Amino acid sequence: TQSSDFHTAAVPSVDGSVYLTVGREASGAPETENVKVSDLVSRAPFVDGRGSFYVGSRHSTAAALDRDTGEILRVVSGENMAPNQCGNIAERSVVWLGRTDHSVSMYDTRTGASDV
Repeated sequence: TQSSDFHTAAVPSVDGSVYLTVGREASGAPETENVKVSDLVSRAPFVDGRGSFYVGSRHSTAAALDRDTGEILRVVSGENMAPNQCGNIAERSVVWLGRTDHSVSMYDTRTGASDV
């Protein structure tokens, strides 16, 4: 079966999972797979058994917030510090929040077309 005979639909979940539904465009019952996006990113780059090439990235950010006002005092990431820096935070009551974003793209290895 050619990889172009398949089409993948991805439905994200609130818990970091993604439901991949793979089925033939013309006919055939779809096949559903539940995977964590972070697991796909940690495996990427790779080619699956259907001929889809996966690439992924991970980006982490942290923000310092004033505990009393909620004002964003500083945003930092692995790449840079955002321009909204507010002086010395040592004199403020600070709460740090962290966030990690994962993204995955899939491509057909035969055509190079984006699948998801």
